[in-house]
Amino acid sequence: MKIQKIKSNNSLAFTLVELIVVITILAILGTIAFISLQWYSSDARDSARISDVNNMKTSLELFHLNSWRYPFPDNSENVTYSWWTVIVWKQWTLWDTVTSQLSKNLNKKPLDPLYEKEYIYSVVENANEYQILSVFESDLQANNLLLNNVNALDNSNVRLDGIYNWLYIKTTNYIIPSPSIVTSLNPAWLDFSIATIGSQVTDGGTNIPNIWTTKVVQSTWALVFNAFEVYEWVLDKNSDIGSYVSAYNVLLNTYSWSSIISDWVVNELLVQSNDEEKINFVNRAILKNNNSVVISDWRDIDSNCDKPDVVIWTQTWAWCNSTIWNWLEYGKNDNWTDGIIDTCYKAYDAVTSITADCVIDSVDMASNTKANTWFTWSNIDWDIEFGSIWWKNYTWGNAASACIFWYHLPTDAELEYAEEYLIVADWWAPDCRVSDNWNCDWTGWKLHSTTNSTNNMVEKLKLPLSGFRDTDSTSYKHRGFRIALWSSTTDINDDQTGRLFGSSTEGIWRSFWPKTYAFNVRCIED
Repeated sequence: MKIQKIKSNNSLAFTLVELIVVITILAILGTIAFISLQWYSSDARDSARISDVNNMKTSLELFHLNSWRYPFPDNSENVTYSWWTVIVWKQWTLWDTVTSQLSKNLNKKPLDPLYEKEYIYSVVENANEYQILSVFESDLQANNLLLNNVNALDNSNVRLDGIYNWLYIKTTNYIIPSPSIVTSLNPAWLDFSIATIGSQVTDGGTNIPNIWTTKVVQSTWALVFNAFEVYEWVLDKNSDIGSYVSAYNVLLNTYSWSSIISDWVVNELLVQSNDEEKINFVNRAILKNNNSVVISDWRDIDSNCDKPDVVIWTQTWAWCNSTIWNWLEYGKNDNWTDGIIDTCYKAYDAVTSITADCVIDSVDMASNTKANTWFTWSNIDWDIEFGSIWWKNYTWGNAASACIFWYHLPTDAELEYAEEYLIVADWWAPDCRVSDNWNCDWTGWKLHSTTNSTNNMVEKLKLPLSGFRDTDSTSYKHRGFRIALWSSTTDINDDQTGRLFGSSTEGIWRSFWPKTYAFNVRCIED
């Protein structure tokens, strides 16, 4: 019997192993396709962000050309200083009002392509500097040096654009260190008087305004609050050189303790090695003046001085007593409350024929008088007072700060050198400083009007009878009668040498005084 073969349908089906292999291959191909599409989508969105930011920058610059300012953000919150009394910058977004002002140059309001929210936008109070914040999905795009304008950020997903200087905000009366003008803190809660910015850009979750997701990690500008300083004076092209260096030191002290000292902008600040470089850094970076500052004499350092330095043999002295740094006005205590005017001799203005008392803070008695010619009462007769200005008083603790950049507080020996050089022409007193107290006759105040600048200390240095503050730290004495000058030499009892000139005395008094006095300072070149 013929046996017939039965064909099996199994030869037309896949085995289980074959199915697993096929499914695995399809899963791999699907994953690759999904990842590629996802990467392409995020990359495309990042490209859109770059385009948005560049369009906004161009539109803002065109707006600035016409109005000389940048528009403030919509519904902005204010970052402040001095207990919420001084606005430092305004922050929020490039919203409808701003984009409507830019409408001539901007076709539509830029929105983040993923979150569909406005970009964060900050403007300093003077409306001349701004920053725009954008967050990227790809590290490659945000970290591309050709595209990235972020300064000192740890998080490569965050980008800052704009023309902010990355170091400070300058208001009318303050210079406030800050690496950027965007904060993740609520700006309305931030006042530089009580805190620095802990997280300068993003805080790991919701930025201000609430538009970002938790994918954005923290980026911190670590300014140490204990080392944070603010320059609290007006700084402009008319400020003295001492003010330039004081402003520089504020930035230096703050950023030296920060975590961003390696950043190129901060590094430029830190590498200035001498006073002239520091001065010109401030002149260039803060005052926007590209002309170098040249220091030729004390007039270039102290803006209240308008006379050239004077030479006594090998010495070069400032023509003016110092009025810089930590000085005291005549009649004022350390805390600037009114002191006690113990004795004050009236002054007579020969031009106006008006007699003036020693009024506290009187313009006629202040350091900016400069040109007035005064006649001052002495115990002997009416005597000509120099119009060189009345000047300021310094405690011993502040005296050294009164002489900066190429000048110093004179030593006792340097004062003695000047005294003896001026009197050497008098054959009867070739060595005038043989002891303390009143010596070196003819070099003092009493006879200065009958001598000249070749043999009289008062005539040579133009010393005014500006008085001094007593050891009780509140009583002021002898304006119009005497002047006292500090030296840098200390005796074994920790008292300080100095010089006293009196209107009724021919010589100069040398002695040691307690450091609790407040005298004038006349600086000598190094």
